[in-house]
This record gives sequence, C-alpha cells and structure tokens, in this order.
Amino acid sequence: MLPIIFCPEKAQLQDNLNEVKRYLAYPKSAQLDKKTEELIFQTIELSKNNLNPKSVYQTFPLEIQEDKISFANTTIHSKNLAVNLANCKKITLMAATIGIRFDNLLKRIQLENPAQAAILQACGAMYTEELVDLTCQKIKLEAQEENYKIHPRFSPGFGDVPLEIQKIFFNLLPCNKIGLSLMDTLIMSPEKSVTAFIGWE
Repeated sequence: MLPIIFCPEKAQLQDNLNEVKRYLAYPKSAQLDKKTEELIFQTIELSKNNLNPKSVYQTFPLEIQEDKISFANTTIHSKNLAVNLANCKKITLMAATIGIRFDNLLKRIQLENPAQAAILQACGAMYTEELVDLTCQKIKLEAQEENYKIHPRFSPGFGDVPLEIQKIFFNLLPCNKIGLSLMDTLIMSPEKSVTAFIGWE
C-alpha cells in the first residue's frame, strides 16, 4: 500500500469545552466563571482559525516473534508493542500534525498573555487528539473493508518503546509532505504532532 495523505476540513475537528477543561486540569464538574469561559471560547475560535490539520499513513505486512517486530525491512524489539500488536498481520504507521501556524500563534500568545497561552496549549492538545481520532477512524474503515479489526494505537515514548523509534516514521513515511520534521532532540516540529503504530488483526 502506498502512503496516504489525509487533510480533513477544520470543521471536522470537534470543539469540546469539557476536553479543554480536562487538559487544563479542571475537575469535570467545575463551574467556570463567565470571564474564564469567554476566554476559553475566544481561544478555541482563535485556535481553529490557525489549524492546518494533516496526517500521513502507510500500512505494511507485519511479523512478530516474541518481542521482535518486523516490517518494511525494519526490526523493533519491544515487549509492550508486541503485546499491543498480538495476532496482527499488518501494521500502519501514522503521523499527524495540526500545523506550524498553530506553533507560531502559541509562541506569540506566550509572550503576550500567559494565561491565554495555557488555554491555547489545551486547545492544541484537543485538536491534535481529534485529528488522530479522525485518521484512526479512516484506517479502521480501510481495515474493515479487508476483514481486519484495528488495535489501539501505540506511540513512541510509551512503555519500553523509546523516542528513538520516531526515526522509523520519518524514514518510512513522507512526513515532509505534511510539513512535519524531526529534530536532533527527537522532538517533532510542529510541536502539536503525533506518531503512532496501529495493528491490524
């Protein structure tokens, strides 16, 4: 399968006040004062106007032997990922980002209004998660067409899968086509970006 680039409309990304509150560590039942709530809604609108959501993914045949995971002439040793991919015959590598305009906006707001910058960080996390969920839903439908079910996604940096594994995504996927790059520190640019493995069983 060739790499697929997915560019959803911004309107497809849902605004969710409760998710923003969760990322800001407010209790679910917390009642916000009117001024804070207005600032959150203003920041959600500002965020959405500066999104450029894109993802890229590609699916490969997969072989697993104990903690040895092999695909596309690549081998990873991970007990945690092997458990996540148990019984899977294929693996999708996915990278997603909400774009550099959001990063630039965040840098500006951090200097001008630190309180709003915290809300903006929460909005960025919410929209990144929304983008990843939309991409996974698209992958799920493709898997179902071939009579597979997908496993929960698993990202580098979790469990025993080190951030060093990020390099595999950038070697195998045309991440540059969605404006995504990997720095020497293994941090992605733009900041609000995600990579993940998704198994097909």
